[in-house]
Amino acid sequence: MMLAASMGEIINRDGIIYVRSAQAFLDDGLSAAMEVYNWPAYSILIALLSGMSGLSLEAAAHLVNAGLMVLLLDSFIRLCRQLDPVSARPWIAALVFLTFPPLAHSLEIYRDWGYLAFAMFAFTHLLRFWQDDVGQIKDALLWQGGMFAATLFRVEGAALLVLAPLALIFQARPWRARMWRTFLASSWSLPALLLGIALLALGEVQLGKFRDLLVYSNPSTVFGAFNDVAQQFSSALNKYSDDFAPHMLASGIVTVATWMAFKNLGAFIGLITLFGAYQFGLPRQNGHRLIYALIGIVTLIVITFLAARLIIVGRYALLASCLLMTITVWVSTRLFEASKRNRRGYRWAWLVVFTGLVIGALVNIGARPDYKAYIRDAGQWIKHSVPADTLVITNDFIIDYYAERPHGPKLDRLDKVRDHLAATSPPYYVVLRIKDHDMDEARALFATDPAKEFRSSRAPEGILIFHVETP
Repeated sequence: MMLAASMGEIINRDGIIYVRSAQAFLDDGLSAAMEVYNWPAYSILIALLSGMSGLSLEAAAHLVNAGLMVLLLDSFIRLCRQLDPVSARPWIAALVFLTFPPLAHSLEIYRDWGYLAFAMFAFTHLLRFWQDDVGQIKDALLWQGGMFAATLFRVEGAALLVLAPLALIFQARPWRARMWRTFLASSWSLPALLLGIALLALGEVQLGKFRDLLVYSNPSTVFGAFNDVAQQFSSALNKYSDDFAPHMLASGIVTVATWMAFKNLGAFIGLITLFGAYQFGLPRQNGHRLIYALIGIVTLIVITFLAARLIIVGRYALLASCLLMTITVWVSTRLFEASKRNRRGYRWAWLVVFTGLVIGALVNIGARPDYKAYIRDAGQWIKHSVPADTLVITNDFIIDYYAERPHGPKLDRLDKVRDHLAATSPPYYVVLRIKDHDMDEARALFATDPAKEFRSSRAPEGILIFHVETP
Protein backbone atom coordinates (compact mmCIF):
# COMPACT_ATOMS: atom_id res chain seq x y z
CA MET A 1 0.00 0.00 0.00
CA MET A 2 2.77 2.46 0.89
CA LEU A 3 4.67 1.42 -2.25
CA ALA A 4 1.66 2.06 -4.43
CA ALA A 5 1.12 5.43 -2.78
CA SER A 6 4.67 6.42 -3.58
CA MET A 7 4.16 5.42 -7.24
CA GLY A 8 1.57 8.07 -7.93
CA GLU A 9 -1.63 7.62 -5.94
CA ILE A 10 -3.54 10.90 -5.76
CA ILE A 11 -5.56 11.83 -2.70
CA ASN A 12 -9.34 11.56 -3.08
CA ARG A 13 -11.71 14.43 -2.25
CA ASP A 14 -12.96 12.87 1.00
CA GLY A 15 -9.35 12.20 1.93
CA ILE A 16 -8.60 15.92 1.76
CA ILE A 17 -11.27 16.56 4.40
CA TYR A 18 -9.90 13.86 6.72
CA VAL A 19 -6.30 15.03 6.32
CA ARG A 20 -7.22 18.66 6.94
CA SER A 21 -9.27 17.66 9.97
CA ALA A 22 -6.23 15.73 11.25
CA GLN A 23 -4.03 18.80 10.73
CA ALA A 24 -6.55 20.95 12.60
CA PHE A 25 -6.49 18.46 15.49
CA LEU A 26 -2.70 18.65 15.68
CA ASP A 27 -2.76 22.44 15.51
CA ASP A 28 -5.70 23.40 17.72
CA GLY A 29 -7.31 20.29 19.21
CA LEU A 30 -10.65 18.52 18.99
CA SER A 31 -12.93 21.52 18.47
CA ALA A 32 -10.87 22.68 15.48
CA ALA A 33 -10.96 19.18 13.98
CA MET A 34 -14.74 19.08 14.35
CA GLU A 35 -15.07 22.40 12.56
CA VAL A 36 -13.46 20.78 9.52
CA TYR A 37 -15.35 17.48 9.87
CA ASN A 38 -17.81 16.81 12.64
CA TRP A 39 -17.17 13.07 13.10
CA PRO A 40 -13.38 13.19 13.48
CA ALA A 41 -12.34 9.86 15.05
CA TYR A 42 -10.70 8.67 11.81
CA SER A 43 -8.86 11.98 11.43
CA ILE A 44 -7.72 11.88 15.06
CA LEU A 45 -6.32 8.38 14.53
CA ILE A 46 -4.39 9.65 11.50
CA ALA A 47 -3.13 12.66 13.46
CA LEU A 48 -1.97 10.55 16.41
CA LEU A 49 -0.09 8.12 14.18
CA SER A 50 1.50 10.99 12.28
CA GLY A 51 2.55 12.67 15.52
CA MET A 52 4.06 9.50 16.98
CA SER A 53 5.78 8.26 13.81
CA GLY A 54 6.85 11.48 12.13
CA LEU A 55 5.10 10.42 8.91
CA SER A 56 3.21 12.92 6.79
CA LEU A 57 -0.54 12.92 7.34
CA GLU A 58 -1.13 11.28 3.96
CA ALA A 59 1.38 8.52 4.69
CA ALA A 60 -0.10 8.04 8.16
CA ALA A 61 -3.57 7.73 6.60
CA HIS A 62 -2.33 5.01 4.24
CA LEU A 63 -0.71 3.21 7.17
CA VAL A 64 -3.93 3.40 9.18
CA ASN A 65 -5.81 1.99 6.19
CA ALA A 66 -3.27 -0.83 5.88
CA GLY A 67 -3.90 -1.84 9.50
CA LEU A 68 -7.65 -1.65 8.99
CA MET A 69 -7.38 -3.82 5.87
CA VAL A 70 -5.48 -6.47 7.83
CA LEU A 71 -8.19 -6.44 10.52
CA LEU A 72 -10.92 -6.62 7.87
CA LEU A 73 -9.30 -9.57 6.08
CA ASP A 74 -8.62 -11.41 9.35
CA SER A 75 -12.19 -10.86 10.56
CA PHE A 76 -13.66 -11.99 7.24
CA ILE A 77 -11.62 -15.22 7.26
CA ARG A 78 -12.55 -15.93 10.89
CA LEU A 79 -16.21 -15.30 10.18
CA CYS A 80 -16.19 -17.70 7.21
CA ARG A 81 -14.37 -20.38 9.21
CA GLN A 82 -16.85 -20.02 12.04
CA LEU A 83 -19.77 -20.40 9.65
CA ASP A 84 -18.33 -23.61 8.19
CA PRO A 85 -16.01 -25.09 10.86
CA VAL A 86 -15.87 -28.61 9.39
CA SER A 87 -14.85 -27.95 5.79
CA ALA A 88 -13.75 -24.30 5.81
CA ARG A 89 -10.54 -23.47 3.96
CA PRO A 90 -9.18 -20.07 4.99
CA TRP A 91 -7.23 -19.67 1.76
CA ILE A 92 -10.46 -19.71 -0.25
CA ALA A 93 -11.92 -17.00 1.99
CA ALA A 94 -8.74 -14.94 1.59
CA LEU A 95 -8.78 -15.36 -2.19
CA VAL A 96 -12.44 -14.35 -2.50
CA PHE A 97 -11.88 -11.31 -0.29
CA LEU A 98 -8.81 -10.17 -2.22
CA THR A 99 -10.89 -10.33 -5.41
CA PHE A 100 -13.48 -7.94 -3.95
CA PRO A 101 -13.57 -5.07 -6.54
CA PRO A 102 -13.78 -2.18 -4.03
CA LEU A 103 -10.29 -3.15 -2.84
CA ALA A 104 -9.04 -1.49 -6.03
CA HIS A 105 -9.85 1.74 -4.14
CA SER A 106 -8.02 0.66 -0.99
CA LEU A 107 -5.49 3.46 -1.39
CA GLU A 108 -8.22 6.06 -1.14
CA ILE A 109 -8.58 7.65 2.27
CA TYR A 110 -12.07 6.71 3.45
CA ARG A 111 -13.39 6.20 6.98
CA ASP A 112 -15.47 3.32 5.59
CA TRP A 113 -12.46 0.98 5.90
CA GLY A 114 -12.54 1.41 9.67
CA TYR A 115 -16.29 0.91 9.78
CA LEU A 116 -16.05 -2.30 7.76
CA ALA A 117 -13.08 -3.68 9.71
CA PHE A 118 -14.55 -3.21 13.18
CA ALA A 119 -18.07 -4.19 12.11
CA MET A 120 -16.82 -7.50 10.70
CA PHE A 121 -14.75 -8.01 13.87
CA ALA A 122 -17.90 -7.39 15.91
CA PHE A 123 -19.96 -9.78 13.76
CA THR A 124 -17.40 -12.52 14.37
CA HIS A 125 -18.01 -12.33 18.11
CA LEU A 126 -21.77 -11.92 17.70
CA LEU A 127 -21.75 -15.14 15.66
CA ARG A 128 -19.81 -16.94 18.39
CA PHE A 129 -22.35 -15.70 20.90
CA TRP A 130 -25.17 -16.87 18.59
CA GLN A 131 -23.70 -20.36 18.14
CA ASP A 132 -22.80 -20.96 21.79
CA ASP A 133 -25.48 -22.76 23.79
CA VAL A 134 -24.96 -20.53 26.81
CA GLY A 135 -23.59 -17.35 25.27
CA GLN A 136 -20.24 -16.19 26.59
CA ILE A 137 -20.14 -12.77 28.23
CA LYS A 138 -16.72 -12.20 26.66
CA ASP A 139 -18.19 -12.52 23.17
CA ALA A 140 -21.10 -10.23 24.10
CA LEU A 141 -18.68 -7.56 25.30
CA LEU A 142 -16.35 -7.93 22.30
CA TRP A 143 -19.33 -7.67 19.95
CA GLN A 144 -20.41 -4.42 21.59
CA GLY A 145 -16.86 -3.08 21.82
CA GLY A 146 -16.16 -3.81 18.16
CA MET A 147 -19.41 -2.24 17.04
CA PHE A 148 -18.80 0.81 19.21
CA ALA A 149 -15.40 1.19 17.50
CA ALA A 150 -17.15 0.90 14.12
CA THR A 151 -19.53 3.66 15.21
CA LEU A 152 -16.55 5.97 15.67
CA PHE A 153 -16.03 5.70 11.91
CA ARG A 154 -19.66 5.76 10.76
CA VAL A 155 -22.65 6.65 12.90
CA GLU A 156 -24.67 3.84 11.26
CA GLY A 157 -22.82 1.49 13.60
CA ALA A 158 -25.00 2.77 16.43
CA ALA A 159 -28.11 1.61 14.59
CA LEU A 160 -26.53 -1.84 14.23
CA LEU A 161 -25.74 -1.90 17.95
CA VAL A 162 -29.44 -1.50 18.64
CA LEU A 163 -30.96 -3.65 15.89
CA ALA A 164 -28.59 -6.62 15.49
CA PRO A 165 -29.20 -8.13 18.98
CA LEU A 166 -32.91 -8.33 18.13
CA ALA A 167 -32.06 -11.26 15.84
CA LEU A 168 -31.38 -13.29 19.00
CA ILE A 169 -35.07 -13.08 19.90
CA PHE A 170 -35.91 -15.25 16.88
CA GLN A 171 -33.50 -18.09 17.70
CA ALA A 172 -35.03 -21.49 18.38
CA ARG A 173 -34.50 -21.37 22.15
CA PRO A 174 -36.74 -21.07 25.22
CA TRP A 175 -38.16 -17.56 25.54
CA ARG A 176 -36.33 -16.87 28.78
CA ALA A 177 -33.01 -17.77 27.12
CA ARG A 178 -33.83 -15.59 24.11
CA MET A 179 -34.53 -12.54 26.25
CA TRP A 180 -31.48 -13.09 28.46
CA ARG A 181 -29.15 -13.48 25.49
CA THR A 182 -30.62 -10.39 23.81
CA PHE A 183 -30.03 -8.45 27.02
CA LEU A 184 -26.41 -9.64 27.25
CA ALA A 185 -25.73 -8.63 23.64
CA SER A 186 -26.87 -5.07 24.33
CA SER A 187 -26.19 -4.84 28.07
CA TRP A 188 -24.07 -1.67 28.08
CA SER A 189 -24.26 -0.30 24.56
CA LEU A 190 -28.04 0.17 24.34
CA PRO A 191 -28.37 2.16 27.60
CA ALA A 192 -25.43 4.35 26.54
CA LEU A 193 -27.00 5.01 23.14
CA LEU A 194 -30.41 5.77 24.63
CA LEU A 195 -28.79 8.22 27.05
CA GLY A 196 -26.95 9.89 24.18
CA ILE A 197 -30.13 10.20 22.11
CA ALA A 198 -32.00 11.63 25.10
CA LEU A 199 -29.30 14.24 25.69
CA LEU A 200 -29.33 15.13 22.00
CA ALA A 201 -33.11 15.48 21.99
CA LEU A 202 -32.89 17.79 25.01
CA GLY A 203 -30.14 19.83 23.38
CA GLU A 204 -27.69 19.10 26.19
CA VAL A 205 -24.84 17.94 23.96
CA GLN A 206 -23.63 18.74 20.45
CA LEU A 207 -21.49 15.91 19.13
CA GLY A 208 -21.18 16.22 15.38
CA LYS A 209 -22.77 13.46 13.34
CA PHE A 210 -24.01 11.79 16.54
CA ARG A 211 -27.06 13.94 15.90
CA ASP A 212 -27.69 11.78 12.84
CA LEU A 213 -28.87 9.08 15.24
CA LEU A 214 -32.10 11.04 15.41
CA VAL A 215 -32.67 10.03 11.78
CA TYR A 216 -32.84 6.38 12.83
CA SER A 217 -34.69 6.93 16.11
CA ASN A 218 -37.35 9.34 14.80
CA PRO A 219 -39.45 7.89 11.95
CA SER A 220 -41.17 11.22 11.35
CA THR A 221 -37.82 12.69 10.25
CA VAL A 222 -37.37 9.92 7.69
CA PHE A 223 -40.95 10.09 6.40
CA GLY A 224 -40.84 13.89 6.28
CA ALA A 225 -37.73 13.91 4.09
CA PHE A 226 -39.14 11.06 1.99
CA ASN A 227 -42.43 12.89 1.40
CA ASP A 228 -40.60 16.04 0.31
CA VAL A 229 -38.78 14.09 -2.39
CA ALA A 230 -41.94 12.16 -3.31
CA GLN A 231 -43.75 15.45 -3.95
CA GLN A 232 -40.98 16.58 -6.28
CA PHE A 233 -41.16 13.20 -8.00
CA SER A 234 -44.94 13.47 -8.44
CA SER A 235 -44.53 16.75 -10.33
CA ALA A 236 -42.86 14.78 -13.14
CA LEU A 237 -45.88 12.46 -13.46
CA ASN A 238 -49.25 13.13 -15.03
CA LYS A 239 -52.39 13.62 -12.97
CA TYR A 240 -53.38 9.97 -13.34
CA SER A 241 -50.11 8.70 -11.88
CA ASP A 242 -48.95 11.25 -9.30
CA ASP A 243 -50.75 9.42 -6.47
CA PHE A 244 -48.32 6.55 -6.99
CA ALA A 245 -45.19 8.70 -6.62
CA PRO A 246 -44.44 7.61 -3.01
CA HIS A 247 -44.81 3.93 -3.93
CA MET A 248 -42.60 4.30 -7.00
CA LEU A 249 -39.96 6.18 -5.01
CA ALA A 250 -40.02 3.64 -2.17
CA SER A 251 -39.69 0.67 -4.52
CA GLY A 252 -36.88 2.47 -6.33
CA ILE A 253 -34.97 3.09 -3.09
CA VAL A 254 -35.33 -0.55 -2.02
CA THR A 255 -34.21 -1.74 -5.46
CA VAL A 256 -31.22 0.62 -5.53
CA ALA A 257 -30.08 -0.36 -2.02
CA THR A 258 -30.27 -4.06 -2.92
CA TRP A 259 -28.60 -3.50 -6.28
CA MET A 260 -25.71 -1.57 -4.68
CA ALA A 261 -24.96 -4.49 -2.36
CA PHE A 262 -24.78 -6.93 -5.29
CA LYS A 263 -23.05 -4.51 -7.67
CA ASN A 264 -20.18 -4.08 -5.20
CA LEU A 265 -19.43 -7.79 -5.59
CA GLY A 266 -18.55 -7.31 -9.23
CA ALA A 267 -19.64 -9.52 -12.12
CA PHE A 268 -17.25 -12.40 -11.40
CA ILE A 269 -17.99 -12.84 -7.68
CA GLY A 270 -21.67 -12.36 -8.44
CA LEU A 271 -21.61 -15.13 -11.06
CA ILE A 272 -19.76 -17.48 -8.69
CA THR A 273 -22.37 -16.84 -6.01
CA LEU A 274 -25.32 -17.40 -8.36
CA PHE A 275 -23.79 -20.49 -9.97
CA GLY A 276 -22.90 -22.00 -6.60
CA ALA A 277 -26.31 -21.24 -5.13
CA TYR A 278 -27.93 -22.91 -8.16
CA GLN A 279 -25.73 -26.01 -7.87
CA PHE A 280 -25.58 -26.42 -4.09
CA GLY A 281 -28.39 -24.24 -2.75
CA LEU A 282 -27.96 -21.54 -0.14
CA PRO A 283 -26.29 -22.46 3.17
CA ARG A 284 -28.80 -23.33 5.88
CA GLN A 285 -26.57 -23.85 8.90
CA ASN A 286 -27.53 -22.14 12.13
CA GLY A 287 -24.82 -19.48 11.79
CA HIS A 288 -25.97 -18.43 8.33
CA ARG A 289 -29.37 -17.52 9.73
CA LEU A 290 -27.65 -14.76 11.66
CA ILE A 291 -25.82 -13.67 8.49
CA TYR A 292 -29.13 -13.43 6.61
CA ALA A 293 -30.59 -11.39 9.47
CA LEU A 294 -27.57 -9.07 9.48
CA ILE A 295 -27.79 -8.60 5.70
CA GLY A 296 -31.43 -7.61 6.12
CA ILE A 297 -30.67 -5.20 8.99
CA VAL A 298 -27.73 -3.57 7.19
CA THR A 299 -29.83 -3.17 4.03
CA LEU A 300 -32.67 -1.67 6.08
CA ILE A 301 -30.25 0.91 7.52
CA VAL A 302 -29.06 1.79 4.01
CA ILE A 303 -32.67 2.10 2.81
CA THR A 304 -33.48 4.38 5.75
CA PHE A 305 -30.47 6.56 4.96
CA LEU A 306 -31.41 6.77 1.28
CA ALA A 307 -35.00 7.64 2.14
CA ALA A 308 -33.87 10.48 4.41
CA ARG A 309 -30.96 11.82 2.34
CA LEU A 310 -31.26 10.36 -1.19
CA ILE A 311 -27.46 10.34 -1.53
CA ILE A 312 -26.62 7.25 -3.58
CA VAL A 313 -23.02 6.08 -3.21
CA GLY A 314 -22.09 2.42 -3.70
CA ARG A 315 -19.75 2.22 -0.72
CA TYR A 316 -22.68 2.78 1.67
CA ALA A 317 -23.67 -0.84 0.93
CA LEU A 318 -20.17 -2.32 1.33
CA LEU A 319 -20.96 -3.97 4.66
CA ALA A 320 -23.90 -5.85 3.15
CA SER A 321 -21.60 -6.87 0.28
CA CYS A 322 -19.00 -8.26 2.70
CA LEU A 323 -21.69 -10.36 4.37
CA LEU A 324 -22.91 -11.59 0.98
CA MET A 325 -19.35 -12.69 0.20
CA THR A 326 -19.50 -15.19 3.08
CA ILE A 327 -22.05 -17.02 0.91
CA THR A 328 -19.61 -16.79 -2.02
CA VAL A 329 -16.95 -18.45 0.15
CA TRP A 330 -19.35 -21.20 1.20
CA VAL A 331 -20.39 -22.09 -2.37
CA SER A 332 -16.76 -21.84 -3.56
CA THR A 333 -15.76 -24.33 -0.87
CA ARG A 334 -18.53 -26.70 -1.98
CA LEU A 335 -17.28 -26.38 -5.57
CA PHE A 336 -13.71 -27.12 -4.48
CA GLU A 337 -14.83 -30.22 -2.56
CA ALA A 338 -16.82 -31.45 -5.56
CA SER A 339 -13.75 -31.03 -7.79
CA LYS A 340 -11.65 -33.05 -5.32
CA ARG A 341 -14.08 -35.93 -5.71
CA ASN A 342 -12.98 -36.11 -9.38
CA ARG A 343 -16.29 -34.99 -10.81
CA ARG A 344 -15.19 -33.84 -14.26
CA GLY A 345 -17.59 -30.93 -14.77
CA TYR A 346 -16.82 -29.51 -11.35
CA ARG A 347 -13.06 -29.80 -11.91
CA TRP A 348 -13.28 -27.51 -14.92
CA ALA A 349 -15.66 -25.17 -13.12
CA TRP A 350 -13.30 -24.92 -10.15
CA LEU A 351 -10.33 -24.29 -12.45
CA VAL A 352 -12.17 -21.36 -14.05
CA VAL A 353 -13.23 -19.99 -10.65
CA PHE A 354 -9.76 -20.36 -9.14
CA THR A 355 -8.06 -18.73 -12.13
CA GLY A 356 -10.49 -15.83 -12.09
CA LEU A 357 -10.05 -15.31 -8.35
CA VAL A 358 -6.26 -15.30 -8.64
CA ILE A 359 -6.33 -12.79 -11.51
CA GLY A 360 -8.79 -10.58 -9.64
CA ALA A 361 -6.68 -10.67 -6.48
CA LEU A 362 -3.51 -9.78 -8.39
CA VAL A 363 -5.26 -6.85 -10.07
CA ASN A 364 -6.51 -5.54 -6.72
CA ILE A 365 -3.25 -5.82 -4.80
CA GLY A 366 -0.95 -4.75 -7.64
CA ALA A 367 0.67 -1.33 -7.34
CA ARG A 368 -0.44 0.88 -10.21
CA PRO A 369 0.39 4.54 -10.84
CA ASP A 370 -2.71 6.69 -10.67
CA TYR A 371 -4.00 8.20 -13.92
CA LYS A 372 -4.70 11.43 -12.00
CA ALA A 373 -1.04 12.14 -11.22
CA TYR A 374 -1.22 15.14 -13.56
CA ILE A 375 -3.46 16.88 -10.97
CA ARG A 376 -0.64 16.77 -8.45
CA ASP A 377 1.77 18.09 -11.10
CA ALA A 378 -0.56 21.02 -11.79
CA GLY A 379 -0.98 21.78 -8.10
CA GLN A 380 2.75 21.75 -7.50
CA TRP A 381 3.32 24.00 -10.54
CA ILE A 382 0.92 26.54 -9.01
CA LYS A 383 2.66 26.24 -5.65
CA HIS A 384 6.09 26.99 -7.12
CA SER A 385 5.20 29.31 -10.04
CA VAL A 386 2.35 31.51 -8.82
CA PRO A 387 3.00 34.16 -6.13
CA ALA A 388 1.29 33.33 -2.84
CA ASP A 389 -0.63 36.64 -2.84
CA THR A 390 -2.12 36.06 -6.31
CA LEU A 391 -5.71 34.82 -6.50
CA VAL A 392 -6.09 31.31 -7.94
CA ILE A 393 -9.56 30.09 -8.95
CA THR A 394 -9.99 26.32 -9.42
CA ASN A 395 -12.83 23.92 -10.08
CA ASP A 396 -11.32 20.99 -8.16
CA PHE A 397 -10.43 20.82 -4.46
CA ILE A 398 -7.64 18.34 -5.18
CA ILE A 399 -5.79 21.03 -7.14
CA ASP A 400 -6.14 23.39 -4.16
CA TYR A 401 -4.77 20.69 -1.88
CA TYR A 402 -1.58 20.11 -3.86
CA ALA A 403 -1.15 23.85 -4.44
CA GLU A 404 -1.45 24.28 -0.64
CA ARG A 405 -4.17 26.88 -1.01
CA PRO A 406 -7.53 27.18 0.76
CA HIS A 407 -10.65 25.88 -0.93
CA GLY A 408 -12.59 28.37 -3.00
CA PRO A 409 -16.25 28.21 -4.07
CA LYS A 410 -17.59 24.99 -5.57
CA LEU A 411 -17.38 25.55 -9.33
CA ASP A 412 -18.36 22.12 -10.63
CA ARG A 413 -19.86 23.38 -13.91
CA LEU A 414 -18.54 25.75 -16.55
CA ASP A 415 -21.54 28.05 -16.22
CA LYS A 416 -20.66 28.51 -12.54
CA VAL A 417 -17.08 29.28 -13.55
CA ARG A 418 -18.33 31.87 -16.05
CA ASP A 419 -20.56 33.58 -13.46
CA HIS A 420 -17.80 33.60 -10.85
CA LEU A 421 -15.28 35.12 -13.25
CA ALA A 422 -17.76 37.84 -14.20
CA ALA A 423 -17.90 38.90 -10.55
CA THR A 424 -14.12 38.75 -9.97
CA SER A 425 -11.63 41.48 -10.80
CA PRO A 426 -8.25 40.50 -12.32
CA PRO A 427 -5.44 39.71 -11.98
CA TYR A 428 -5.91 36.03 -11.19
CA TYR A 429 -5.14 32.53 -12.41
CA VAL A 430 -7.88 30.11 -13.42
CA VAL A 431 -7.13 26.38 -13.17
CA LEU A 432 -9.75 24.11 -14.75
CA ARG A 433 -9.83 20.32 -14.69
CA ILE A 434 -11.80 19.51 -17.84
CA LYS A 435 -12.91 16.51 -19.87
CA ASP A 436 -11.68 16.51 -23.45
CA HIS A 437 -15.15 17.11 -24.90
CA ASP A 438 -15.45 20.32 -22.82
CA MET A 439 -12.02 21.72 -23.70
CA ASP A 440 -13.23 24.03 -26.48
CA GLU A 441 -15.99 25.48 -24.31
CA ALA A 442 -13.49 26.13 -21.50
CA ARG A 443 -11.03 27.84 -23.86
CA ALA A 444 -13.84 30.06 -25.17
CA LEU A 445 -14.16 31.67 -21.72
CA PHE A 446 -10.81 33.41 -22.17
CA ALA A 447 -9.30 35.72 -24.75
CA THR A 448 -5.82 34.18 -24.47
CA ASP A 449 -4.32 30.73 -24.78
CA PRO A 450 -3.60 28.74 -21.62
CA ALA A 451 -0.40 29.64 -19.80
CA LYS A 452 0.11 25.95 -19.00
CA GLU A 453 -1.53 22.62 -19.79
CA PHE A 454 -1.36 19.24 -18.08
CA ARG A 455 -2.70 16.04 -19.62
CA SER A 456 -3.74 12.72 -18.16
CA SER A 457 -1.79 9.79 -19.56
CA ARG A 458 -4.68 7.34 -19.18
CA ALA A 459 -7.94 9.29 -19.32
CA PRO A 460 -9.60 11.77 -21.73
CA GLU A 461 -9.13 14.80 -19.50
CA GLY A 462 -6.62 17.47 -18.60
CA ILE A 463 -5.99 20.74 -16.80
CA LEU A 464 -5.91 24.19 -18.40
CA ILE A 465 -4.26 27.08 -16.54
CA PHE A 466 -5.12 30.61 -17.67
CA HIS A 467 -3.51 33.83 -16.47
CA VAL A 468 -5.93 36.76 -16.59
CA GLU A 469 -4.08 40.04 -16.18
CA THR A 470 -5.35 43.51 -15.32
CA PRO A 471 -6.55 45.28 -18.51
